[in-house]
Amino acid sequence: MNSVYGSKFLRELLKLSEEELNKTFRKTYGLHYEQNANLFSRLYAELKRYLNTGSVNLDATFNTFFHKLYRKMFQVINIQYSFDEKYLHCIDRLMDVIKPFGDMPNKLTTEMKLAFFATRTFSQSLSIGRSIVENIAEIGPSAECSRSIMQMTYCAHCQGLANLKPCANYCLNVMRKCLLNHRELDSEWNDYVEAILLLTNRLETSFNIESVVNPLAIRISEAIMDFQENSSLISQRLFVSCGKPRIGKRQPKARLTSLEQYKFVRTQVRPATAAGTNIDRLMQEVKRKIKFSKGFWRNLPQTLCLRNQVSGEIVRELAKECWNGTDKVREESSNIAAGIERSVFESSVELGMQNAIISQQIAQLRIITSKLSKAYNGEMEEQKEDRGM
Repeated sequence: MNSVYGSKFLRELLKLSEEELNKTFRKTYGLHYEQNANLFSRLYAELKRYLNTGSVNLDATFNTFFHKLYRKMFQVINIQYSFDEKYLHCIDRLMDVIKPFGDMPNKLTTEMKLAFFATRTFSQSLSIGRSIVENIAEIGPSAECSRSIMQMTYCAHCQGLANLKPCANYCLNVMRKCLLNHRELDSEWNDYVEAILLLTNRLETSFNIESVVNPLAIRISEAIMDFQENSSLISQRLFVSCGKPRIGKRQPKARLTSLEQYKFVRTQVRPATAAGTNIDRLMQEVKRKIKFSKGFWRNLPQTLCLRNQVSGEIVRELAKECWNGTDKVREESSNIAAGIERSVFESSVELGMQNAIISQQIAQLRIITSKLSKAYNGEMEEQKEDRGM
């Protein structure tokens, strides 16, 4: 799931959004867009880099983008004038006062930051969860555990009972002792799963990355239109603060065009959905798969013993003869249930020293669960560079 969500879907989402912006802006703004297309391509490159590494400051990214767009538009709108770098630096300082794009830069930046941070944290959490399971799977059984499993599995052969499977209670007691440290993961794992499930709800609604990336071209165009509609007032305010600019050299007639002739239609068709799916479907898939893993480590002995892994077709043939470690017996369903109850809920067992690897995985679960909770609450933190997606 992580590879699908974290790479293909998000890459396709950004690709489609960028293609939509290119198509729409070429049609609407023509040569003015062509001459400044690199400004938009750099914005998308930074968004991709954030998802890949987490090393991008999205506040700075959008601040730079809108400041450069502001400069370019001011020059195009006032194409009859000539502006040196000192003059442009003056108008830069006044952007936060003039607010040529209205509140769109702040609103868009906040929405993008929340959605991108939550999305990346979510994807990282799936990757870390998978790594934890893989690390635990690498832990070999102790010498005592290996002996117990060998006795449970093969001692019946010595008495000519090669086809006899271990009794459920016997298997459960052996596996429970072998997996004693694994059970310590259960509480932290359940918290981790619950945190993922909570964040998926946010990713379907207020932190939905699709809802901010798909209409990015429309949102930027609305900001441009706000500037266009108030261009005369904006220019006059800047002229008062920075001085009346000097008339530039006479431009060829073909170049004497401004943005006034270009009109962007505010209502646009929503871009195609990325990778043939959508965020809601992906979140439903994650929830369906991960919610069943709650209690996984606590119930691992039953999973191994009662699902034809060690003790045979116990569930389907409850009265079948089985091996209890010393003799051939018949195990009734009531005894199996009682054995499971005692084994699962017994609380007076001395746990002893935790396995070092399991302790490390518990620490990892606590860290990523904390990050998931912060992402759910919209608490963004600086992310270290990595290649998590």
